[in-house]
Amino acid sequence: MFDRILVPLDGSADSESILTWLRSWDLDSRLVLFHCVPSRLPKGELIGTPHFETAERAQEYLDGIARTLPLPSEVVVRAGSPGDRIVTAALQAEAGLVVLGCSGDFGTPRTLGKVNEIVARTCPRPVLVVKTPARPARRRVRRILAPLDAAWGREYGHPARHGAGPARGGHLPPRRIHG
Repeated sequence: MFDRILVPLDGSADSESILTWLRSWDLDSRLVLFHCVPSRLPKGELIGTPHFETAERAQEYLDGIARTLPLPSEVVVRAGSPGDRIVTAALQAEAGLVVLGCSGDFGTPRTLGKVNEIVARTCPRPVLVVKTPARPARRRVRRILAPLDAAWGREYGHPARHGAGPARGGHLPPRRIHG
């Protein structure tokens, strides 16, 4: 399905729960574990809240996680603005999918969070946002339901316009769910 999956981790147990969820997919993919150490602004302020003060500490953390995974994996650590660095890492790693965790603090003005929103809006690779803490799937994941409305096609571009639709051999069966 996907040769490489980029999994950004922020050092929290919630973000690590994505790995448990991905294990239940029974994948043959290589996982690219990623962490961004936020850089300091000119006045010494940090962009974001770091879990690790240095890139070396982040590297040790990701190396420890990689040793526990049954899948082949690699580790990437960068410094800078997390949203931008995740997008760059996805492109450099040639990831087929980026899987992000979202704390699920819904009802706030920024539902996805700043970093997730930047990645979802700017990453040219497919992005899957998973509510954390994620629990393992009971069965093998075979399909993902992607709710669409008329605004989605205008704002983000319908898959048919990007090579995934019926015009290019893709299969987009019409589904209407009434609630």
